This record gives sequence, structure tokens and C-alpha cells, in this order.
Amino acid sequence: MKKLTLISLICFSLILLFELVTAVRFLSASQIMDYHQVAMGSKWETLTPGVQVMTLNFMRSAGVGFLLAGIAILFILLFPFRKSESWSKWALLSIALTQSVIMGLIINSVGSNTPAEPPLAPFIISGALSIIGFFTYRGSDTGEVSSNNPG
Repeated sequence: MKKLTLISLICFSLILLFELVTAVRFLSASQIMDYHQVAMGSKWETLTPGVQVMTLNFMRSAGVGFLLAGIAILFILLFPFRKSESWSKWALLSIALTQSVIMGLIINSVGSNTPAEPPLAPFIISGALSIIGFFTYRGSDTGEVSSNNPG
């Protein structure tokens, strides 16, 4: 594997790890995050059971988004990326950058409109990694399978 393509692989693998860790955290949570509570101006214990269920399910829905993005990145890295199919860098950029920009905008909105301080840095880092990963990719420019792979 070319050195620059290895850098690309590392960048997208770090994004994959971030996506999956965040998904597990959001999907396995027993209550909303502390910064969610600050943004809402309520402690978890003071929320009615219905509001607890709904807010936790909203957070889990975000977790599903992280999980799906992670799974998509994983499969693209395992198959078309490894085969040096040039379209894979576009797919990885689209998934990773869309996720980081949209979540960054949402997080920024929470931080700007509430007293909460949600974590924006991971989304900025993810966006930067997706751009670096895109521009360091040096797979096949023709989209053909590399010569060391059959088919």
C-alpha cells in the first residue's frame, strides 16, 4: 500500500472508531448526557417518565446514525478501498464529512443557544480527518481493481 494511501486508511479508520464508540455510548446509555441536561435546564431525575423515554430515544436515534455511518465506512474500507477503487474515497468523504458537518452544526446550535458546552472538537477533528483522508488517497485513478487483486 502506498504511504499516502496508508495515511488515508488511518484517517478513515480513526473516523470509523469514533463513529462506533459514539454509537455504543449513545445506544447503551441509561440516561441523556450531562450536557443535554444542562441544555434542557433539568436534571434527569426531575424529568417525567415520558420525557425521559423520549429524550433517551432521541439520543439513541443519533446513536443509530453513528452506527450506520460507521458500518458504511467499515464496508467501504474493507472492500472497494482495499481494491483501490477510486470512487471509494468519494463515498468515504461523503459519509464522514456529512456526518461531521451536520453534527457539528447541531452541537454548535446547542452550545450557542443554551448554557451547555457540548463536545464540538470531535466533529471538527472528524471533518479534518475526512478531508486529509480524501486528499491522501492514492488508489487506482481509473477505478480498476489493482493488479494484485484478482477480478
